[in-house]
Amino acid sequence: MTLKDITDAEALKKLRLYWGRRYSPGEKISDAVIHSAGIIAGAIAFGLLIWHVANWRGTGEMVAVLVYAAGFFAMLGCSLAYNMWPMSHAKLWLRRFDHSAIYLMIAGTCTAFLSQLDSTVWAAALIAAIWVGAAVGIIAKLFLPGRFEGALLALYLGLGWVCAIGIVPIWRSLSAESLTFLAFGGVLYTVGVIFYRWEKLPYHITIWHSFVVVAAGLHFAGVAHAMSSAL
Repeated sequence: MTLKDITDAEALKKLRLYWGRRYSPGEKISDAVIHSAGIIAGAIAFGLLIWHVANWRGTGEMVAVLVYAAGFFAMLGCSLAYNMWPMSHAKLWLRRFDHSAIYLMIAGTCTAFLSQLDSTVWAAALIAAIWVGAAVGIIAKLFLPGRFEGALLALYLGLGWVCAIGIVPIWRSLSAESLTFLAFGGVLYTVGVIFYRWEKLPYHITIWHSFVVVAAGLHFAGVAHAMSSAL
C-alpha cells in the first residue's frame, strides 16, 4: 500500500504519525551514506578485534565480542533498511526490527565492556540486568508497536547508563582511556536524542545517525583498548 492508495485522511494522518515525516532525497542519501560508512568501518574494526581476541583472549571475551558485533550490525543494518524502504506494510515491520535492534546494540556494548570487570559477580549481575531490560524493550517494540514510546525511549537511555550502578568495580577494572571513551560515547548518544526528537529540523535524522555512528565508534575504541591493554 502506497500513499496514493490511501484516501481516508484520518488513516493517512495515523500512518504519518507512526512512520514519521517523509524525508527529501537529499536527506535519504546523506542518511544512507552515514549508515554505509558505519557498516564498512565496523566490518574492518570488528574483524581486527575478533582476530585479536581469538589469538590473545579467552572464550568468554570472544562470546562477548561476537554478541557485541551482532548488536552493532543488527542496529545499523535494520536502521538502514527501515529508513530507505518506501512507505508500505513492510516498513511497519522494519520499524519494529529497527527499534528492537537498538536494545541489542546497547546490551551487546555493555556486555563487551562488563566482560572486562575484575569482579565476575558484578559483571554477571549487571549483564543480567541489562539483558532483562533489553528483552522487555524488544518485546514491547515487536508486539506493542507505537505504544509507550516515551517510556521505551527512557529505557534506551537508562540501559545505556546502567553501568553507573557498578561504577566502582568498573572504575577499578577499566583504564582511564576506556572509561573516557565509554563516558563520551554515552554523552553523544544522549545529546543525539535531541536531534532525533527534533523532527522539524532539516536533516535531523542524518544528524542523529551521525551521533550514533560516532558514539558507537567511541565505545568500540573503549572496548578495543580494554581488551588490548590487559595483555
